[in-house]
Amino acid sequence: MRNLGPVITDNNCFILDVDFGIIENPAELDAKLQNIVGVVETGLFVGMAEKAYFGMQDGTVSTRVSTGTKMT
Repeated sequence: MRNLGPVITDNNCFILDVDFGIIENPAELDAKLQNIVGVVETGLFVGMAEKAYFGMQDGTVSTRVSTGTKMT
């Protein structure tokens, strides 16, 4: 179900859902977005995860572990 208007946080900030396609350098994109006046947060969570789980179409789960600055 889609909203019929803008999505707004409790602090009256707009939430934008943007598709950037494949993001080759999330840290660079995060920095560029954070430098836009009015941007509060990006949701990219750069450098915060130690492990990520991906559900695959065949039902299996793929795991990637952080090596410090990059997920492998």
